[in-house]
Amino acid sequence: MFAGAMVLVGWSAGLRLFERIVPAYIVMIPTTAVCFVLAGVALCSLSRARVREVRPNVAQMLGSFVFAIGIVMFAQRVAGWDFPINRLLFAGSVAAYPYRPVGLMAVNSGAGFTLFGAAIVALCTNTRRGHIIADVLAGLGLIVAAAAVVGYLYDVKTLYSFDQYAGMALPTALTFSLLGGGIVLAGTDRGLVRLLFGVDAAAVLARRLLPAALLVPIALGWLWLVSRRNEWVGRESGVSLFVVLNVTIFIALVLRNASTVRQTDEDRERTRLDAEIARASAEAAQLRAEEAQRNAEVANRTKSEFLAMMSHELRTPLNAIRGYAELLDMGVRGPVTDAQRADLARIRQSERHLLGLIEDLLNFTRIERGELTYALQLTSVDAATHQIAALIAPQMRAKHIDYQPEAADPSTFVRADPERLQQILLNLLSNAVKFSQEGGRITLTCDGDDSTVRIRVRDRGRGIPADKLEAIFQPFVQVDASHTRTTAGVGLGLAISRQLARAMQGEITAESELGIGSTFVLHLPRAHDAELMAPPRARQIVG
Repeated sequence: MFAGAMVLVGWSAGLRLFERIVPAYIVMIPTTAVCFVLAGVALCSLSRARVREVRPNVAQMLGSFVFAIGIVMFAQRVAGWDFPINRLLFAGSVAAYPYRPVGLMAVNSGAGFTLFGAAIVALCTNTRRGHIIADVLAGLGLIVAAAAVVGYLYDVKTLYSFDQYAGMALPTALTFSLLGGGIVLAGTDRGLVRLLFGVDAAAVLARRLLPAALLVPIALGWLWLVSRRNEWVGRESGVSLFVVLNVTIFIALVLRNASTVRQTDEDRERTRLDAEIARASAEAAQLRAEEAQRNAEVANRTKSEFLAMMSHELRTPLNAIRGYAELLDMGVRGPVTDAQRADLARIRQSERHLLGLIEDLLNFTRIERGELTYALQLTSVDAATHQIAALIAPQMRAKHIDYQPEAADPSTFVRADPERLQQILLNLLSNAVKFSQEGGRITLTCDGDDSTVRIRVRDRGRGIPADKLEAIFQPFVQVDASHTRTTAGVGLGLAISRQLARAMQGEITAESELGIGSTFVLHLPRAHDAELMAPPRARQIVG
C-alpha cells in the first residue's frame, strides 16, 4: 500500500525518484500503483474485521475491484485490445515512455493482480476451503513475482517481460512479493504456513531450511553467471563447482538442523522424564501424607479413648473421697471440730474442682467422637444470660468482682441448644473471673444484625498476647503455661466452647490488649420472625 502511494505521489509531482526507484529499469505505471493501494487497504480492513468479528465487506469489495482490473488488463494484453480506461491516470506522463498501449499493464502484472485479487476475495469467506484457495492463488502470484525478481537479478528479460512493449517493473515485483506474503500469513493458524510458526521440531526445521532453500540456489546461480561472464571458470568446471557448492551447503544445513532437532528431542525427552519423576515424587508424597493422616486419626482416636477411660477411672476415687468427706462431716466417726470442718470444706472444694476437670475431659472426648447431641430450638438470649448469672455469682463474690450484665432485648432469640449455650457462657464468664484481679469488673453485652446475635464478655484482666489469640482455642493450651501460674485448669474450656458454638452454626472470636483486658464474642444465628411465629419444635443434631 505504501509503495503504491509513493509511486502515485511521484507521478503526480513529476519526481523520477518515485517513478523509477531503480534507474534504467521499467517504471511502475499509475494503474499498478492504484491496485497496490486498494489491495493493501483490503488486507488492513480484513485484519480489523476479524478482530471485531464482523463480515469483511470492505475487503471483499476492494479485492473484487483489484481482481476485475487485473483480469481486464490481462485480457487486453492477450487479445490486443486497448480500452480508454488505461489512460485515465497521468496519460501524458506515461506516454513519454515506450510502453504500448499507453497505460496498459504487462501481461505478468495483470496476471498477478488477477491472482492476488481473487485470493483476497477467497480469504474474506473465512472458511477452511477459502483459505486453501487463497493460499494456492497467492502462491501462484508469488511464483510470477519471484520469476520477475530472478529475471532482474540474472538480467534475463524474458522472466519479467513477456513481450517487447511492456514488462513488470522491479518495484512491482517486490511489492507483489510483499502482498503475496501478507495474504499467506493472514492464515497462520492453518495450512502449510502453520509450520513456520509452530513450536515443534517440524516448525523449527522448516524455519531453518526454507530461507536457505530460497536464497542459496539464487545466490549460487548468480555467482555462476558472474563467473561465466568474466570467464573465471569454464562451462563444465562452472557447473561442477555449482553442483559441489550446492551439495556442500545443503549437507551442512541438513546436518546442522538434524543436530538441532536431535537436541530438541533430547530436551523434550529430558523434560518428560523430569515430569514423570516429579509426578512419581508427588504420588509418593501423597501416599505418605495419607499414611500420616491415617496414623494421626488412629492416634487421635487412641488419645480420645485414653482420656475417656481415665476420666471414668478418676470418677471412682473422687466419689469415694466425696462420700467419706460427707460421713466425716456428719460426725459418723466422732465429733468434728471447727478446724476439721474447714479442712473438709477444702476437700469438697478440691473434689468439685477435680470433678469439673474430669467433666471437661469427658465433654472434649465426646465432641471429638461426635457423640454429643444438640437440641436446636428457639432460645431467648435474655433468659439465658439471667440464668447464667445465678451460676456464676459465687465465683464473682469470692473475688469481689463487679459483674455488670446488660439486659438483652426480650425479643432477641437465637437457634441454639439452651444447655450448650449455658455451658459456653459459663465457660466464658468463668475464664473472665479466673483472669481478673481482685475487685475487677466484668461486663456482658448483646448486639447483632439481621442474621447474627453477638454476646460479648469483657474483663479488665491482664490481657492476652496477640500471637496467642488463636492458640488459646486449641486443646490443652493456656496463656500462662509456667509452673508458677496462679490459674487452674487444663486448657479445655475455650476449645470446648468454640466446638460447641460451631456445632450450632456459630463461632467464638477474641480481642485482647495486654494490660487492658480481653473480650470474647459468641456469634449465633438469629431466629427470624417467621420462626418465632411457627409452633415450637426442637431439632436434634449429632456433633
